[in-house]
Amino acid sequence: MLGFTLAVAMFTVLLFGVVPAFQATNLNLAPALREGRGMSISPSRHRLARGLIVGQVALSLLLLAGAGLFLRSLINLTEIDTGFDRQNVLLTGIDPTGAGYKVDARLEDMMERVESGVGALPSVQAAAFSFFVFNGGGWTTGVTVPGRPKSPNDGDVAHNIVGPGYFAAMRMPIVFGRGLDARDNMTARKVAVINGTIARTYFAGGSPLGRTFRVGDPDKDNSPEWLDLEVVGVVKDAKYDTLTEEPMAAAFYPHAQHIGYFYTLVTRSTGEPKALLPAIQRAVAAIDPNLPVTGSTTLSKVVDDSVLDRRLVAQLSSFFGILAAFLASIGIYGVMSYGIARRTSEFGVRMALGAARSDVLWMVLRESLGLVLTGVAIGLALALALSRVATSLFFGVKPYDPLAIGVPIVAMIAIALLAGYLPARRATRIDPLTALRYE
Repeated sequence: MLGFTLAVAMFTVLLFGVVPAFQATNLNLAPALREGRGMSISPSRHRLARGLIVGQVALSLLLLAGAGLFLRSLINLTEIDTGFDRQNVLLTGIDPTGAGYKVDARLEDMMERVESGVGALPSVQAAAFSFFVFNGGGWTTGVTVPGRPKSPNDGDVAHNIVGPGYFAAMRMPIVFGRGLDARDNMTARKVAVINGTIARTYFAGGSPLGRTFRVGDPDKDNSPEWLDLEVVGVVKDAKYDTLTEEPMAAAFYPHAQHIGYFYTLVTRSTGEPKALLPAIQRAVAAIDPNLPVTGSTTLSKVVDDSVLDRRLVAQLSSFFGILAAFLASIGIYGVMSYGIARRTSEFGVRMALGAARSDVLWMVLRESLGLVLTGVAIGLALALALSRVATSLFFGVKPYDPLAIGVPIVAMIAIALLAGYLPARRATRIDPLTALRYE
């Protein structure tokens, strides 16, 4: 990256240094000496300067419009309803294999004791183990409902195995029925809590409570623990893998009925979640000093990190857009200042013949505004064309979003007019007598 940046910098210096140097070698000295300081810019150089200004404005608007679209998309993502409350939730890694636990009743007993011990801590509202959390992977298969024919639109169902306090820890509301609790143990009938999407898809036309389904294909060998799972509750739909995913069918099962290694402890507290980690470590050590606590993060950070690439794109595009606008304003200021310096006598003559200072100001600003509007028109066309190509990178934003594109247009025109106004204002202060005497 450093080498590439250096190469681009050197190429830029050579390109924009050599072209003016070649133009300088073609200068006709006789007219220059005759006209002195009052000579005008050569037509080719004038066109080059104006063209560069138009190009800078167009590029600036393109970058600012892109930044606006990415920022709007990012705001839409942060405001999306995830179906759970990301605030005040700590995700703690606990590795039972590091303490020698096997997949048996002792492992399940340890998990229940950890959930109970951590849940009893001050400021803790709920604690539960989970197979998966948001953006942490997943397990999907098809399901079948006895007596219901398969449909090509069924799709896969996301499965998760969790502790009884999981829905409270995530604040995922139970729509009707009940959540998972202590009665759902190994000796009880196998149960599941499903979300609204699976209820509408597989149990349309009636209540899913008390009905059963099977995980996987019933025509093939299947473990008995995944057959005839009774629906005891329906939970609100949520996001399980990404913020941009479409509504997905999902089912949740109690870990007491499906013993396994579930490494993530989800803990909701009333205060700062990170401050809870030492207390969790002590609670786990009190249950088993050999049980490793492998690390922690917050659910809020996990959600934020899931759109990290979009946030970086929005930040970078905003930075380069602002930088480009700044450079364009410097270019406009430089060109207008140089042009005014070369037209000192013209302005002096105009004002000596009766032109008002406001007329001179508008004459200079009109030239600046013409360059800006030309650049804005080109930049707008480019922005609309490229934004349509990049539609997949946006969320909840149309390529022609009026706010995302309108604000950069207004900002670019305002910046450019300010850059042109400063030298134009200086032109109105030219003393006609001084200008004529100098000429």
